Amino acid sequence: MNKIKKGEHGYIRYRKKVQFIKSLTMFLVAAAIFILGLALNKWEKTNIFTILAVLCVLPAAKQLVGFIIIAPYTSVPDEIYQRIEGQLSRKECLYTDVVFTSPDKVMNLDFLTVVGNQVYGLIRKEKVKKDYMEKYLIESFKKQGLPVKVTILKDENKFIQRVNQGNVIALKEEEEKALTNLLLSFMV
Repeated sequence: MNKIKKGEHGYIRYRKKVQFIKSLTMFLVAAAIFILGLALNKWEKTNIFTILAVLCVLPAAKQLVGFIIIAPYTSVPDEIYQRIEGQLSRKECLYTDVVFTSPDKVMNLDFLTVVGNQVYGLIRKEKVKKDYMEKYLIESFKKQGLPVKVTILKDENKFIQRVNQGNVIALKEEEEKALTNLLLSFMV
């Protein structure tokens, strides 16, 4: 299984598999240690192996929480990704399968792209609250002193049109780097 990085197509699918396998493996190791301790100590729970098993469960629980956070979301289907990516003339900073967290919510964008001082996002799901997402991103960029405008859209054609024809102001190199790092740090 090739490693897929945050923002790359197929990341959610990849991350689900990795998180699930890691958590399952860690729980199985903890169970094996516990059972070994019971077998070596005449089926009494009070032994050092029980403590080791409990300590193994803690990182397993952390991996399971990571899986639970990303489980409700799906990767953008290949045909949709190829169609949208093929129509974008500006794709130097195109992210897909974006899941990020705020203090209140876990949010998902199908596509996120940076064009100069503009950040455009695309959500294909109807139930997602785009206003909350826009507000959260705008406030986050403002806190970092980044002069960026954020537009989250629910229509593929409008997204493609805005990205291809948007009037943008180029960011300074250090601002671009800070924006990219900030976006990647938001992603789960």
